[in-house]
Order: sequence, then structure tokens, then C-alpha cells
Amino acid sequence: MEPEQGFSLDTSRFVAEFDRIREGMKVNARQGLFYAAAEMLHDSNTVEPKTPKKSGDLRGSWHLEAVENGPEDWELQCGFNIEYAAAVHEMLQGNEQWGMVVNWSEPGSGPKYLESKLSMFGKKYLKTALSFVQSTAGAGAG
Repeated sequence: MEPEQGFSLDTSRFVAEFDRIREGMKVNARQGLFYAAAEMLHDSNTVEPKTPKKSGDLRGSWHLEAVENGPEDWELQCGFNIEYAAAVHEMLQGNEQWGMVVNWSEPGSGPKYLESKLSMFGKKYLKTALSFVQSTAGAGAG
């Protein structure tokens, strides 16, 4: 009888390492998204149109949290949560809204001060988040 040809491969160490890296990627993805959201907050306060600060505590109402939707599912929620934040965000210069004419009197401030940062810097934020995930697998990733 002729000997069998071929080989066997024990993948147990590979699978264990893959599982370890996968868990690390989850943790790092969350950290990366939090870091990217912090960059967006910074940009909303420093890049026009800026978040207004002339009166009230709009800038101080920034919130950022991970909301668990299940064991493998979560989302990042961030923004300004003072009661008038959404109304101010949507106000357009010269339009009458909510019984008043909008006048962005603070230099550099304006509508869509948060949303505009996603269109301006969305790729930067994504790269920031991905850099945290790539760090999990080591220098050879990417």
C-alpha cells in the first residue's frame, strides 16, 4: 500500500489568535470612533460655521455615548443636547423660524455647525477611526 500524500494543518493557534485580534478590533473600533467624534466636536468649535457661544451653554451641552443595541451591536450617539440645539442648528440666516428672524451675529458662527463637519472632514474622521482598528493587527496592517 502506498503512503498517503499531503499534509495536515492544525489551525487551532491561528483561530485563537484571530479571535483575540477580533476582540481587540472591537475595542479599538469603539475607541477610534470616540476619538473621531471628539475631533468633530473640536472642528465644530473652531472651523466655520462654528457652534455659537455668545449666550447660553450650547457648546457645554456636547454629549457622546455608546448605546448598546445587543451583544454585537452598538452605535455612537453624539451632538449637542440642550433643548434648543436642534433648532439653532437648522436656522438659516434671514429666515423667520420659530417666530423670530435669524441673525447670526457672532462672527464665524452659522447653521449646520455640526452637520457641515461631516461633509467637510468625514474622510478624516473615518481614517482616524480606522487607524485604531489597524493598530490591533500590528504594523503589518493596512
